[in-house]
Amino acid sequence: YKLPWDLLQLNEHFLDRQGRYVADSAEIADEAVLKGEHIYIGEDVRVFEYTTIRGPCYIGPGAVIGNNCLLRDSTSIGAGSVIGYSSEIKHSVIGENCWTHSAYVGDSIIGDNCSLGAGTVTANYRFDEENIKVELVGQGLMDSGTAKLGCIMADDCKTGSNATIMPGTKVGPHSLVGPGVIMQCDLPPNRIALQKKETIEIREN
Repeated sequence: YKLPWDLLQLNEHFLDRQGRYVADSAEIADEAVLKGEHIYIGEDVRVFEYTTIRGPCYIGPGAVIGNNCLLRDSTSIGAGSVIGYSSEIKHSVIGENCWTHSAYVGDSIIGDNCSLGAGTVTANYRFDEENIKVELVGQGLMDSGTAKLGCIMADDCKTGSNATIMPGTKVGPHSLVGPGVIMQCDLPPNRIALQKKETIEIREN
């Protein structure tokens, strides 16, 4: 294992081997649904109403899983992270102290201290169903060996509302993907990607 997306396989490997554990201090709403034996819910976690957690899954201490969320297919949520209302997280690793709101995160790796604005989507599948290719520094495009791979986001990144990050895209540390941006190429560290303003014509009704 030496490539960033190998972390998804390692995560799956370890989650499949953990037992079911729900800390006594965790608060799980009666309307929440936990499915599967390989679910770990740490100390002081809060899971709100009408959320479904489908194991294998790991939720670190102090994390909050909001209403109407879906966590599934080998997902890890780091300590102190908040998965906000109506977010879906699938086969992903999300670091510590991250925030999402009405987001879709699929087959992705999100570093620590990241914030995904409302409606953010990490696309993870090509229309042609071919394997996802990832740009490696000095090596050009590399076949990831999988048809499903979302984004690889470093620490301290943010996205604006309705941002879309295309399959296999990397976002460097301390970078921002602006609202409405469709990110189709890698974003280097300490950069901001913004959508150019289009002319809006306003007429009498």
